[in-house]
Amino acid sequence: MLRFQQLVAYKEQHQNTKVPYNYKENPKLGRWAYQQRSLYNRGELPSDRIDVLKSIGFVWVGIKGIAATHQIKWMNMFQELVAYKEQHQNTKVPFNSKENPKLGRWVSQQRCSYSRGELPSDRIDELNKIDFVWVGIKGIAAIDQIKWMNMFQELVAYKKQHQNTNVPAKCKENPKLGRWVAEQGKQYRKDKLILSRIDLLESIGFVWKVRKKSYNELWMERFQELVAYKKQHKNTYLPTHNDKEYPKLGSWVSKQRHHYKNDKLFPSRIDLLESIGFEWDTVRELTDQIKWMNMFQQLVAYKEQHQYTNVPCYFKENPKLGRWVSSQRMYYRKDKLIPERVAHLNSIHFDWDGTTTSKQR
Repeated sequence: MLRFQQLVAYKEQHQNTKVPYNYKENPKLGRWAYQQRSLYNRGELPSDRIDVLKSIGFVWVGIKGIAATHQIKWMNMFQELVAYKEQHQNTKVPFNSKENPKLGRWVSQQRCSYSRGELPSDRIDELNKIDFVWVGIKGIAAIDQIKWMNMFQELVAYKKQHQNTNVPAKCKENPKLGRWVAEQGKQYRKDKLILSRIDLLESIGFVWKVRKKSYNELWMERFQELVAYKKQHKNTYLPTHNDKEYPKLGSWVSKQRHHYKNDKLFPSRIDLLESIGFEWDTVRELTDQIKWMNMFQQLVAYKEQHQYTNVPCYFKENPKLGRWVSSQRMYYRKDKLIPERVAHLNSIHFDWDGTTTSKQR
């Protein structure tokens, strides 16, 4: 009960139970709280533990929406990798593993994300704990990163010699380096250069010929525009294009949501956006959630009347509900139903197989 007591103390201090997964003050508590939600969403958390957590107002949904789904799926695959290591004594899962094709692809993806500098530090730590082998399959992404780092080292050498990074595009001394430097500027202007590479280039005083400001300064400019937009419109739902007052803000906001849902947004930027009440879900996603909850309430009413949730697909009294129930089972079988919706349905003992009738209950 040590972690539970720590959770009680956390709530007394923060007035909530939403412990971040990568909580710096107590990493074990963050992972433990996440694990309780994960077990609950899978219907594997003992009822006595549920009762204890409910007694302090534990919030079963931690990270919002798609981001939660992404993190839970990642941890599920990580557990499969742990099991693989116990059996094979290594983490070198073949990409085309016949035993577990999904795990093979996932392991390869972790290496690629790591080589591109896009794998979050908490995930790197989890993988390092089981002695994960970072060099496994030499994919295109890994080769690309090696080539990029080699060119970066050439740029470092150029700066030592010339005291600047202004390599001419048609550099006679090193034509390849000149073309590479020009390409970095081009990728940067299009916002296609990954953050880890921008940071490396700026760490040696790289001069962006078109953009006089760093990526972080540009980010803060857009953020200040968003603050002004929120004060004016009372929300952060911007059109992606065609806003005359803030022409670049819509696409920037869309990009922040995309990075957040793919775990690529820095925690400090998440904190800044949440400090102004940023809506992580789009209007479409919010509308979808409202519609889903309306159908769920209809299912609750159906159960109260019939004592079970097996609504016929062609239910004459409410055809829409019949189709909706059928679609939830289909999404669940395809692993496309987000955990918080699974938890809602489990809370009313939803019949996932569609075989239970009132006579059986």
